Amino acid sequence: MFKSLIKHSVFVILYLSVISNSGIIAQEQQDIVNGNLIQFNDNGAWCWYQDERAIVDTVNGKLILGSDASGAGTGGSGRNGNIEATIFDIETGSFERTVFWKPGCDDHNAPAFSIRPDGNYITVYA
Repeated sequence: MFKSLIKHSVFVILYLSVISNSGIIAQEQQDIVNGNLIQFNDNGAWCWYQDERAIVDTVNGKLILGSDASGAGTGGSGRNGNIEATIFDIETGSFERTVFWKPGCDDHNAPAFSIRPDGNYITVYA
């Protein structure tokens, strides 16, 4: 009996979570950031089935993020399809954005990164 009750309770909680996240139950959105919100890229997209496309270089204190800019976003047609890396310096809070290629907007092209043994970065994108 107790196991059955727990199983049904978990189902109800999960079901309500799915309903509320899908917008069926209206909720007021609130800013829940405790601290300073940092926007790393004002026009970056990646495909839903890709990984996060970011790495942390702990030796040099950098956060490297990859994305593919959209013509509908900030910078419009001037940035449409830019395969970009945003390098964030964790200590200083400064940003550097690099454009690798501009093939046309396709969120499947978001770059992934790795740190080579010599400390340089390598990126791949399709």
